[in-house]
Amino acid sequence: NACTGTGRPGIDDDTCTSGVCAGEADPECNDDCDFAVPAIVGVNLSNNSSAGPDDGEASCQPLSNNDVWFEYTAACNGITFASTTGSALAPSNDTVLSVYTNCPALGGTEFACDDDSGVGLQSALNFSTTNGTTYLIRVAGFEDNKGPIHLNLRPVDDCLIDGVCYGAGDHNPANDCQACIPQVSSTQW
Repeated sequence: NACTGTGRPGIDDDTCTSGVCAGEADPECNDDCDFAVPAIVGVNLSNNSSAGPDDGEASCQPLSNNDVWFEYTAACNGITFASTTGSALAPSNDTVLSVYTNCPALGGTEFACDDDSGVGLQSALNFSTTNGTTYLIRVAGFEDNKGPIHLNLRPVDDCLIDGVCYGAGDHNPANDCQACIPQVSSTQW
């Protein structure tokens, strides 16, 4: 959990015993863009229940509040799909998702934004990525929505398998009977 054992003042480092890591939760972990947590292809968890003042605004929904931030470094050139499916904000589970070139306070600009294109009132969008480039992703609740957040990320037309990008239809170098089929899985042959 990227929000435990952050080592910030008052938060101890994680401890690991027999392969199980645990740590003290940092309630302000990714509340500020400067403290965005690393995001991976797959499901990324957070919670905006204790989020403080916003340090960004979504152009597609100016009534987005209680933001949390993720930092995603693309491993592939192409398109990345992001959604908040699985989030459980109350009272209406309404999320707002936006993507920035950098933190707004550092001159970053928003280049993708969505409110309500996902399941129910959840958010979903596609954004262009360049291998090695880092993007800041803001997830907020509409008006006073707060609670557990899921940020789902996956390449659209590529597969990221064992840290290597493969295009749709590329075959496994170790087994020609397996191929990258992003519609089936973007993380496995």
